[in-house]
Amino acid sequence: MKATTSALHEINGRHKWSVTLSAGVHGPCILRDSAVSFATRSEAEEDLETFLRLEYLGNGIFVRSKEDIDELLAAAVRGRDECKGFWFGKVQWQESDEVGCNWFFSDFRYDIVGCVGKLLSEIDSMRRMYRIPDERYAVQPRRLS
Repeated sequence: MKATTSALHEINGRHKWSVTLSAGVHGPCILRDSAVSFATRSEAEEDLETFLRLEYLGNGIFVRSKEDIDELLAAAVRGRDECKGFWFGKVQWQESDEVGCNWFFSDFRYDIVGCVGKLLSEIDSMRRMYRIPDERYAVQPRRLS
């Protein structure tokens, strides 16, 4: 898919991007925005560049690495006063759940009042928008004796 328009927005001191994607002259257009908000404009710009290189699966869903999603979760927390000290565990693969998401984070520090509520909509957006590579078919390294 090719970006036909993109923009950066500042909302309440956080930064997001939006993009219109096209599959060609007669293909459908898709409007997407960043699943999370970023503490800085440069973080949002960098994420948009990464997003534009992702594999598109259809229905508004894109393949993203576990490491990228780990970073997006960290970016969602970064710069929020109410989230100081909050962290997520590493993203792990799972069978697709009720919304089709095939990843989860193993743990999080949940004793930070107010932080989780601020992040729920962003986490939900990420779960609906991104899939990680299916680890059932990954090549496993073998030990040669």
